[in-house]
Amino acid sequence: MRTAFVLLATVLSACSDARQVLIDSTFASQAVLPPVRPTFEVGLWPGEGRPVVHAIRATLSLLHAPFEGAPIVGVLPTRPGEQLVYDSTRFQTITPSDSRPIKATSIHGRNLGPLRYLPRDKYYSGSFRDTTIEIAPADTLEYLQYRAEGTCFVRVRARVIDADPCPVFDTTAFAPPGEPRTLWWIYVRGTNTSGWLLLTDSTAKVVDRTF
Repeated sequence: MRTAFVLLATVLSACSDARQVLIDSTFASQAVLPPVRPTFEVGLWPGEGRPVVHAIRATLSLLHAPFEGAPIVGVLPTRPGEQLVYDSTRFQTITPSDSRPIKATSIHGRNLGPLRYLPRDKYYSGSFRDTTIEIAPADTLEYLQYRAEGTCFVRVRARVIDADPCPVFDTTAFAPPGEPRTLWWIYVRGTNTSGWLLLTDSTAKVVDRTF
């Protein structure tokens, strides 16, 4: 009986060690995963008016950078319904949605060039020229994200266009696209910790907008 007990203990110990090794290796592999980088991002919030954001959870994980996979810099204690103080925002497109022209048409808007990140001050700087781009049925239009008041960001032939009006809403000229995968981050200022918060259905929500 004693021999059987010793063997059982040895087996359980080995299994426990193996499980811990698996946990450690899994954690290590997750720790070195690169952050998910967006294909396009702006230093703006989606829509018009400054969003008033309230917490949903009692604690919020804040990240070092506005990227999925970035390290956590701290946990912000809060309470559901508490207004969050933030001073920066990033609205990111992770995966655009492709749309094909149905016929030859044109796109109007500001030509932003081949950029991947558009800061807020540059967006409002007036440094981009208005342009009209002729589109053929062989072209592919990448719908990046909705901006506001019927405008949007699209990419065609490697150039980002701040399109006005948004062409993908014209169903006589473009096949309706799906929704691009987007993420919205805000840089939250806490008393003891600050960092980037990803807005989701379980972290925080917009309850109002100020103008």
